[in-house]
Amino acid sequence: MGKVLLYLLTAVVISLAIFSIYLLVRIVKVYRRARTLEIMRGYETILYAALPRISPEEALRDLLRDPHPGALEEVLLRMGDQAEGPLKEKVEKLYGLAGFTAMRMRELDSRSAARRAEAARRLGRIGASEAVPRLRDLLGDGDMEVRQAASQALERMEHGGRA
Repeated sequence: MGKVLLYLLTAVVISLAIFSIYLLVRIVKVYRRARTLEIMRGYETILYAALPRISPEEALRDLLRDPHPGALEEVLLRMGDQAEGPLKEKVEKLYGLAGFTAMRMRELDSRSAARRAEAARRLGRIGASEAVPRLRDLLGDGDMEVRQAASQALERMEHGGRA
C-alpha cells in the first residue's frame, strides 16, 4: 500500500511540475506580447506625431534607434493601411529604409507558399510600387493562396490601399 501511495504522490508532483512549466511558458508569452504591444504604441505615437514634419530618414536615424523589427513593421503596415497622400508615401519609404521591402521581396521567391502569400499581402498593404512586376508574376504561381494574395495586393495598390 505504501508503494502505491508513493507512486501516486510522485505522479501528482510530476503532473503539477509539468502544469507549472506550462503556465510559466504561457505567462512569458503573454508578457512578451504585451511588451510588443507597448513598444508598438510608442512607435505609433512617435511616428504619427513626427513623420508629417520630418523625413523618413530622420525618423529612422533620430527617433527609432535600434527598433524592434516585428513591432515596427506592424506599426508601419497599420499606418500604411490608414495613411493617405504624403504621409502614405513617407510610411512606404520608411518601410523600405527599415529593410522590410527588400526582405518581403526576397520572400516572394521562397519555397514556402505561405511565406510567398504573406509577403505579397504585406507588400500590398504598404503599397510597395517596386513589387508590382513581381506580384504580377505571382498571378501565375502554382499555389492558389499565393495567386489570391498577389491579386489582392495588386488590387489594393491600384485602389490606393483601400481594397
